[in-house]
Amino acid sequence: MKPSSPFLVVGMKVWIEPGKIKVLRTSIPGLSQQKLADLAGIKFRQYIGRWENGHHVPTAENMEKLAIGFAKALAELKQRDDCNVTGGENDKRI
Repeated sequence: MKPSSPFLVVGMKVWIEPGKIKVLRTSIPGLSQQKLADLAGIKFRQYIGRWENGHHVPTAENMEKLAIGFAKALAELKQRDDCNVTGGENDKRI
């Protein structure tokens, strides 16, 4: 059985299932609640924690911001990985 994606596509927008926010964040190395809040343009880091723990549910606007924040975090991770590849004959990309 294929695992479900943490993303939902609604119309032309991508949303994140509220219960998957922490799973997704912790799967990206080095992505703290503060870093995600900064990338997403969310004013307070505490909001991220409340959403991850299910104490509050993000608004549609904040869900969109989270999706953008995750996209930026993944782009940074890819860029970091690309910079670490030296191109030597013993180097391999996985």
